[in-house]
Amino acid sequence: MFKKIAAVFLLLGSLTLADVATTTAGVKSSLDIEVMEQAKDVYFDTVVKLINSIPLPDFDDGNGNYMRGNSFVLNERSDKVEIFTDVGKNAMVMKCAKLSGVFRSEEFRYRELLIVAKGHIEVDLNTILV
Repeated sequence: MFKKIAAVFLLLGSLTLADVATTTAGVKSSLDIEVMEQAKDVYFDTVVKLINSIPLPDFDDGNGNYMRGNSFVLNERSDKVEIFTDVGKNAMVMKCAKLSGVFRSEEFRYRELLIVAKGHIEVDLNTILV
């Protein structure tokens, strides 16, 4: 099939015989960063939803110390999302200067010598750099 397509191009005069002989099958694409810039907020919000949907496991060290019912929720971003390319790493980078989040553990127990701590935990994180 490739030979038939190449023959059509050859007939049209856009390819030479040398071009057909050295052409390999494959796909090449190009991405305009300005198009990504327009949709970056939507992409970043999708990443935040993905992070929020990841369940955190319960921890138990086998000695009676545990943390159960763990969760971490990223709140909405507060600063503008930046998007840029890193040519050296051949990557596209999304960066948000400031996020906030909350870590919760519904039940924990920790014992050290004669002191035992029990309860629940809620930690508010006000500045998370991503």
